[in-house]
Amino acid sequence: MRIKAYGIVDRMFRNQHSIETAVLEARSVGRASCNARGGGSGTPHISDPTAREAIENIMPISAVQLPNGYIVRDPENWLKVIHYVYSEMAEPDRQVVQMFYSGKSAIAVSIECHVYESTVYRLRSECRHMATELACQYGLVRVA
Repeated sequence: MRIKAYGIVDRMFRNQHSIETAVLEARSVGRASCNARGGGSGTPHISDPTAREAIENIMPISAVQLPNGYIVRDPENWLKVIHYVYSEMAEPDRQVVQMFYSGKSAIAVSIECHVYESTVYRLRSECRHMATELACQYGLVRVA
């Protein structure tokens, strides 16, 4: 189970930008459909535009579909996990991990950032471990 959880966490980090884009799109589509129809699917009509926008922004998005077809459940919580993990890392370490998750190989990252390849893997491992712990706390993954 733990290896599966690590795989899910890795996938979320690799798709961070796609998840952010999908969440923004879902929020904007939700606003457009509510403005056009006077309420979203299954929601009552709210005539006050400020109140309607506040309600739309506070309601969590249950899932988004990424361009590659993968469905991410609780995408906003995944983004919270990713952003928190990155905020807890020192800038050089964060840069190494972000480059790695952007699709560059560990060798390319090590050359560009002037660190050992083993350092890239160690930082990724620390990042992934922290993110998995947080994801478990949020109920995003289970490790048994």
